[in-house]
Amino acid sequence: MKNEPAEREHLFRPEANSSGNQDMGEALPLVSPSLTVIVFLLSFFCLAVLVFLFSYDYVRRVRVQGRLVYDEGVVRVYAPVDGIITKKFVTEGHHVKEGEKLFLVSLDRLSSNSGSTAEGVTAQLQLRAHAFQREKKLLEGIQMRDRTTLLQKIVLLKNELSQAEKQVRSQQDSVRLSDDNLKRYQGLEQSGFISQSAYQEKLQSNVDVHTRLFALLREKSNSERLLRDAQNELADFDDKSENSITALNREMSILQQDLVENDAKREVVVYAKTAGMVTAALAELGQNVTPAQVLASIVPENVHMYIQLNVPTSAAGLIATGQTVLLRYASFPYERFGQFKATISWIPQTALNSAELKIADESKDLFYPVKANIESQEIRFGNQSFPLREGMSVDADILLESRSIAEWMIAPALEMTERYSNRLPNR
Repeated sequence: MKNEPAEREHLFRPEANSSGNQDMGEALPLVSPSLTVIVFLLSFFCLAVLVFLFSYDYVRRVRVQGRLVYDEGVVRVYAPVDGIITKKFVTEGHHVKEGEKLFLVSLDRLSSNSGSTAEGVTAQLQLRAHAFQREKKLLEGIQMRDRTTLLQKIVLLKNELSQAEKQVRSQQDSVRLSDDNLKRYQGLEQSGFISQSAYQEKLQSNVDVHTRLFALLREKSNSERLLRDAQNELADFDDKSENSITALNREMSILQQDLVENDAKREVVVYAKTAGMVTAALAELGQNVTPAQVLASIVPENVHMYIQLNVPTSAAGLIATGQTVLLRYASFPYERFGQFKATISWIPQTALNSAELKIADESKDLFYPVKANIESQEIRFGNQSFPLREGMSVDADILLESRSIAEWMIAPALEMTERYSNRLPNR
C-alpha cells in the first residue's frame, strides 16, 4: 500500500497525475421537491375538483321547434261581392278602428246573364232589406204576444195567490175554533160528560183541520214561487227582446248604408269589423276580387303572441308548467341577438299529428302543442326595436332539471342501489 502512489505515477502520464491534484471545489447536493409541497399541491387540486363537481350545475334540456302564434284569432276581411278594387284606404301595419273604411269595390261591370252587376247587387240588397223588415215585424209580433201571455199569467197567479191567502186566513180561524173545541171536549171527557169515542171523533176532526191548513199553506207557497218566476221571466224577456231588436236594427242600419252607397256610387265599401292592425293586405288597386277572396287580415287590439312548442311525445314526460324555455328566433341569429326566455304556461292533454299542426315533419310521431309565454313582444338590440311577427319559427331548449355535476355522476349508482334494494326480500 505504501508503494501505491509510486505505482500510479508509472500507470498515468505526468499531465494526468498533475490534474488529479487540482482542487475542484465543494460538491453541491441535489435538491428535490419537498414532500409537503407535493401534498399541498395534490390537496389543492383535489379540493378544486370537488368544488367544481359540487358547485357547478348542469341543466338537462329538451330541444324542440316552435313558432309564434296570436292568443286570439286573426280577423279575415273578404270581398262582399264580385268587383274591382278602386280605392285602398289602408296599408300593411296600419292601425284601424272598428267601422273604418278598408277598401272600395266597384260593381260597375256587366254580366252575361244578369246585365249590370251593380243593379243586381242593389236588387239583392233591397231583398235583404225587405227580409229584415219582415223579420223585425214578425219578431215584434212574437214578442208582443209572448209578453201579453206572460202578463196574463202574472195576473192569474196574483189572483190565485190572493185566493190562497184568503183560504189560509179562513182555515187559520177554523183551526183556532177547532183547538178551542178540542180543549172543551177534553175537559168534558175527563169529567165523564161525553164518551171517549166522541172525544176521539173531535180529535180526528181537529187533525183534519190542521192538515187542510198545511195543504193551503203549501199551495200558497207554490203560488208565490210561480209568481216570482213569472215576474223574473218577464224582466229577462224585456231585456232579451230589447237586445234582439237592437241587434236587428243595427244590421238594418248597416244594410241601408250599403244600399245607399251602392245606389249612389255603384260601389261597396269594405269596413273593418274590429279594431286592430292591418296585416297581409293582399288586395291591390284594379284587382278583380270575389267573395271567397281574402283582401286583408286584422290583428285585434291588445292581442299578444305566445310560443307554440311542438313537443314530441318521446320528450314530453318531464315537461311541466312553470319551466323555463330558452328561445332562439330564426329571424334573429342568436350569435348576435342572444337567447330569450319564456315560461311554459299550458300543456294539452291530447297529442296531434304534423298535419293537424300544419308543420313539416316526415316522422310519424305525435306532438303536444305546448304554450309558452314570452317576456316581450319585440326584440331590442341596442337602440333599435324589432317587432315579433306571427309565424316566426323558433328553436327552443326546455330546461327540465338542474343538478350539480356530482349529483349527475352518482345518480346512476343511487338508482341502481335503490332498484336492487327493493328487490331484496324483507327479513
